[in-house]
Amino acid sequence: PVAPTSLAATPKPSRMLSVLAVAVAAFGGGASFPSDPQPATCDVAIVGAGPGGAYLAARLADTGRHVCVFDLLQRPGGRVHSLRGLGPKGDLTVEAGAYRFALNKTCMIVEGYEWCISTPVTTHTIIDRLRLGWKQYDPSATEWDSKLAKIVDAHGQDAGFLTYVELLLKQAVATGKASVHFGREVVSLHLDDSSRDGASATSSGAPRLYTIRFAGDFAPVRAAKVILNMPQTPLLRVLAASSGLAPPGDSAANAPVLHAVTQWPIFKVYVHYSDAWWRNSLGLTAGAFNNTDAWKPSENLDPRVKDECIAARQAPAPLKGAYHDGHVRCDGPAAAPCRGFIQAAYASDPGAVRFYSRFTHHRSGDSVVHLDPLQPNHARALELLHEALVELHSDQLVSKGGAAELERVRALRPDAGVISIWDQRVDGIETGCHFTMDEGLPAASAGKGEGKGAPNARGVPKADVPAKAMAPLPSAPGLYVANEAFGVLQCFAESSLQMAENVAHSFFDAPKPWWIPEEVYRKEVLYGGDGAKKAAAARAPALGDVAVADVLQRRAGA
Repeated sequence: PVAPTSLAATPKPSRMLSVLAVAVAAFGGGASFPSDPQPATCDVAIVGAGPGGAYLAARLADTGRHVCVFDLLQRPGGRVHSLRGLGPKGDLTVEAGAYRFALNKTCMIVEGYEWCISTPVTTHTIIDRLRLGWKQYDPSATEWDSKLAKIVDAHGQDAGFLTYVELLLKQAVATGKASVHFGREVVSLHLDDSSRDGASATSSGAPRLYTIRFAGDFAPVRAAKVILNMPQTPLLRVLAASSGLAPPGDSAANAPVLHAVTQWPIFKVYVHYSDAWWRNSLGLTAGAFNNTDAWKPSENLDPRVKDECIAARQAPAPLKGAYHDGHVRCDGPAAAPCRGFIQAAYASDPGAVRFYSRFTHHRSGDSVVHLDPLQPNHARALELLHEALVELHSDQLVSKGGAAELERVRALRPDAGVISIWDQRVDGIETGCHFTMDEGLPAASAGKGEGKGAPNARGVPKADVPAKAMAPLPSAPGLYVANEAFGVLQCFAESSLQMAENVAHSFFDAPKPWWIPEEVYRKEVLYGGDGAKKAAAARAPALGDVAVADVLQRRAGA
């Protein structure tokens, strides 16, 4: 396997195919899973088949526990949403959601402070546990994202970040201790009053059980323990509809730590050309681009600041993409050898979200809309995107081949595209990313008179949010949370995976994962470790890695 701590040599894809072959032979390939009957009881019920839920399913099934995974969607992954089989030849992959991990701890200065990306659980799980192939995300060694990586197949082609989530679930099912059930919307939980005092059993000595209720005609399921791998808004909705989890007169949705974070939308746009002209004509294989430089916005990354919401003025369409981000294959004739997708936009500016939302009004609960040039509304989106891309590169095209080359490229037409908007319209997700408010959840004053201004018990310091959010309800023993929303590196799948590992370690006595080195595990993964505590308390850009890329693009433009 490729060592995750070294970039000294160009990595070669590892033994992914042999590992996947076992899973494919057992489960029929792709994202398919056995359609087992829904059980009546489980040792552990996991709500959400995203990265954290899949990781916990594998970890806890390894310890012999009977694990049931339920997800509202008809697919695994949550905000990891790899679209395979795209393009005229059906051999291209588009990452509509999360898609990168960090090979090593990568730090940079943003707005005068240091911000670091470190994904030890993701990296060691992908490379050491699952033995998946990978290559550098950005081949430009001087760029900040050159230390990020993506999952590839044995031929170095994009395999999809979803691969590791699928494989974790398949490994869990292969133990015979886990089952996965899609299309199950959990609407509420109920814990018997007799076990709501924090005891591990009822007064009769029987283990306390949660009753999990679903939308539709599915029968309830009982479980000794429940783990919620859910983003903030769906999580709060389920807790608000639940009973027996909070003291009388209160709601489980009022748990203070669950309100210490906020959220924002994020979107991605990819455009497909049969002639990948940015490569074929200009030789552009890496680097970022955008058409915002002329507006010279401030570097205040708070999405609530109005002068940041400038994307709607980017005519004729907002662009903020990368040449290396988009699956391209170069197997054609010499005149136009490369074909594939270019990432036209990856951003979170509210104005840009509104712009692209105009073309996604036929959505059905998914983040993704596939742009079909035969549909007039989609054709208009592709036309505007093409016009913007050509205009941005017009000087380079003229420099390379004169006015004739510019006109040749201008006459091309994209034949497909993908718009993926993660916002409140996405079923079961309802957001793009979360971030913890810099002060966490401030404590309100005690009130008038004596003690005015003294903090009450509802304040939650930022550094305490991940650890407290794992078990947010003292009156609901055995109810845990593991999601990107409340973890250390928000806007990365690592946040959910790291929180999942801490849940497994702290509440299920799971042994240290053999695939994570001892020192890394102790210092960087466990919430009590020095690295994890520092990361939890550190200031972070409001928009995660999207904001960092934005700042660096602006600096390059200046």
